[in-house]
Amino acid sequence: MSNFVQALTIVKPSSLSEFGSKIPLVTFSDIYGLDDIIQEIKACIIQPFQHPESYLQLGIAPPKGILLHGPTGVGKTMLCSALASETGVNFMLVESSQIRSKVVGESEKSIAKLFAQARANSPCILFIDQIDMLLPKRGTSRSTENTSDRIVTSFLTGKKKN
Repeated sequence: MSNFVQALTIVKPSSLSEFGSKIPLVTFSDIYGLDDIIQEIKACIIQPFQHPESYLQLGIAPPKGILLHGPTGVGKTMLCSALASETGVNFMLVESSQIRSKVVGESEKSIAKLFAQARANSPCILFIDQIDMLLPKRGTSRSTENTSDRIVTSFLTGKKKN
């Protein structure tokens, strides 16, 4: 039985093979200059994840996620990597180019599959890098098929199911 328990800490679900990623070997102590943000992440994500009963006793649903935004190179990927490492939960690092397709309807299917996979592997950190390329502001699409608007709608639908 002890071998089985030990294997559970090492083996990750095979359903993470398409979008999944190995938990990075980076911790918050490896990140410099973002102390305030790290404390906020610990308070808003790690604390509720580790002690959901504190929120439930107050009749509050614990937060289910955060949205990190900012220019390229400010540490968003590193913060998510450290969060995955610190919590030990499943980690899905997805590039927006893995989702976007030229075939009509395929991007929406990829988004639905991505969220279904994240739910099936819960608890899971889902990090979509360069999401601004995938989800522009609604109504700014220049395509006649309104592809961008459909992708945004699919993303919001998938997020809402969580």
